[in-house]
Amino acid sequence: MRKIKILAGVAFCAALLQFSACKNNVTVSDDSTAGIISDSIPFTIDSLRNRAIFRTQNDSLVEALQDIDVVINEEGLTVENGIALSEIYLLMGKADQAQRTLYNVMETHPEDAALFTAMARVFLIRQNYAMCHNYAAKAYDLDPSLTMPVFYDGLANAEEGDTIKAINCFSNVLLVDPEHYDSMIQLGLIYSSLKDPLAMQYLQRAIEVFPESTEALHLLGLFYQETGEYRQALDTYDRILQFAPEYVHALYNSGFVHLVYLSNYDSAAMFFDKAISIQPEYVDALYNLGYANELSGDFEEARKYYRRVLEIRPDYVFAIQGIQRVRP
Repeated sequence: MRKIKILAGVAFCAALLQFSACKNNVTVSDDSTAGIISDSIPFTIDSLRNRAIFRTQNDSLVEALQDIDVVINEEGLTVENGIALSEIYLLMGKADQAQRTLYNVMETHPEDAALFTAMARVFLIRQNYAMCHNYAAKAYDLDPSLTMPVFYDGLANAEEGDTIKAINCFSNVLLVDPEHYDSMIQLGLIYSSLKDPLAMQYLQRAIEVFPESTEALHLLGLFYQETGEYRQALDTYDRILQFAPEYVHALYNSGFVHLVYLSNYDSAAMFFDKAISIQPEYVDALYNLGYANELSGDFEEARKYYRRVLEIRPDYVFAIQGIQRVRP
């Protein structure tokens, strides 16, 4: 924490100087550029806050903390600034500080729907589901048009194992926002676990919203795979590989379908080989590549891959058993 504080202080000085210089849109030039008119964008507190949010979303958390420190020093701990700061703390794994930050804001803003929504998220991450439900309900009571408190409520229900309540929450989100991608994914997951064809409906809707979502396509492929629609599963994984050729999970699952369900050992080996060329220590792919060679009768190649697995994971039981099966 000490290092972050020092960095934040340095950033505050530098950013505040830049902020002060740009407040009046003043452009400083030396003699060599005299007479040249340059266009510049004022560096405002709003732009700095937006940059903090952008950096948070892109996991540049120390830099985001530096930016939001400057904003808070200028504006104080407003609802917007407090939520931004708490999100940074959450992603840093500092849930206690995130919660304290929001409580501090709540002292001056005791009835704010956005603040209650942020509190619901903090308690969801802390797995305090009762408090998550409580704050989600408060946020919704203040503003029934909000979708995120209902979504967090649904996630809490899902984690508690209350499938019916979770489905109701995610479905209600979609009534307000028909393109709420995350709710479609959650419903796809729930119905997939039940092997209910409704999973396809929600996952396909998610793909319509984000056509190149590896997540939604992967889940759809898994649904096909687990319900015996092997050709459709392979077609779905192939669709991923068309725009994300290094997506190892699509390669692995394609190999798995060929190996386990279709007994196409050469095709299985090809997919597992591609997966480990991208992720050399992918032990499940290494093992299955060995197993594909074993089933093809190439025991020497099988031993090679089983040994590679055991170099990485000496306790990998299947590889130990595999070595015993293919002893010379």
